[in-house]
Amino acid sequence: MAKKPWINVVIKGALITVGFGLYVFVESGTRDRLSRLEDKIDRVDAKVDRVETKVDEVRGNLKFSVTRDQ
Repeated sequence: MAKKPWINVVIKGALITVGFGLYVFVESGTRDRLSRLEDKIDRVDAKVDRVETKVDEVRGNLKFSVTRDQ
């Protein structure tokens, strides 16, 4: 029994639709993961800035103590 041409069109259309849906699903998941990763990087940057500020404060206190003692 020969396939009818409209069946091929329907099958191809369904495959294209499923493929596009899968692409959109994966793309949105990738964006979500990237967004969460960017948020995590921002939090780490903020922590590094706080640590650098503390280090600068300690260095300033040490310089002040050394110059005051001399």
